Amino acid sequence: MVSRRPRHKELTPREQCIHVARWIPRGLDMFCDLKQVIQVCLLLEQEEVVEDRDPTDEQATIARTNILKNIDDQTRVRYMRTFEYVTDHAPYLGSLIGKKKKRDELTHIIGEMQNMINHTRSEDASRLKSRMGTYAAPVPDKALVNPPIGDDSKSRSKMGFNHPQLGPMLCPAKFLGEFNKDPAEIQAGSLKVTASLWPAYLYPGESPGKDFDPEDIIEGLFRGYLLTRVAKHIFTSPSSALSASVSNGTRPCNAKIHGMSTVEAEHIAYAAVQVRFSLLSFSYLFTLCQARFGISSLDKWKDKDGLFLYSDFYYRITRLIRERRDEEWVDSLLAYFNE
Repeated sequence: MVSRRPRHKELTPREQCIHVARWIPRGLDMFCDLKQVIQVCLLLEQEEVVEDRDPTDEQATIARTNILKNIDDQTRVRYMRTFEYVTDHAPYLGSLIGKKKKRDELTHIIGEMQNMINHTRSEDASRLKSRMGTYAAPVPDKALVNPPIGDDSKSRSKMGFNHPQLGPMLCPAKFLGEFNKDPAEIQAGSLKVTASLWPAYLYPGESPGKDFDPEDIIEGLFRGYLLTRVAKHIFTSPSSALSASVSNGTRPCNAKIHGMSTVEAEHIAYAAVQVRFSLLSFSYLFTLCQARFGISSLDKWKDKDGLFLYSDFYYRITRLIRERRDEEWVDSLLAYFNE
């Protein structure tokens, strides 16, 4: 008897919304506040309507203006991009907007989607944790990261910036020379680590940052081997991370599931944040999670690490790639990830 292939189950309206929510952090906005996105975009639409006719409600106009004046143009564009994607790919959500009788249902769906956005970030970090010792090694076939990193690490004091191999990766590339002389300067606060400084793992070289040029910090940026491997791990498959080509796994990859045909700024930024969070998670999340939760499977994403803000880091990357006037550099970078 020939077995028939099971048909793909058609998603319910709610499942469709949750499916879209899983893609939002990976491909649209890693730190998306969906409720705020919807509220702001509706106000922007109202503003366009009001501009075409005389305002009938002065108080509403003042309230709308007071909210929108705090939203810069870059954020508006990002919000609208997310809003249009969500309402297009999850039409059920769009059908609830503006209907008073459906307000409670809309609030519930938005809450579920936001939970999935947060969960996806943490889930991806959690799945990375067991592989970072391999991905972070320049030539994993010859040697993994040493000392090894993982749940069973006995010496947390040797993780993160204190790790002999991870520390230089996490260090801002411009500080590498000073850091290599005295790693304790990071912990002592002499070298300030903020999102405005590019970490060494973003640059190429057998040891990350080796090819960093302080006179041209844009050269080689986002072409580090660890970033490339993690991007493949997340969007194509773990089996493709160490391969020169994309490996076809037994299950559909995230890119295929969500119709991602090319790598864009948001995908690169998402992978870059996940690299840093995962490398440091072995240090400061270990005591919080241990075996019960898994190192990076917390419900609450830790946005701040000392002076370093992950959201600032993420948006700095997306803005640089999307808005850089050097089109040749942008095209070359995207071609590098899409080859």
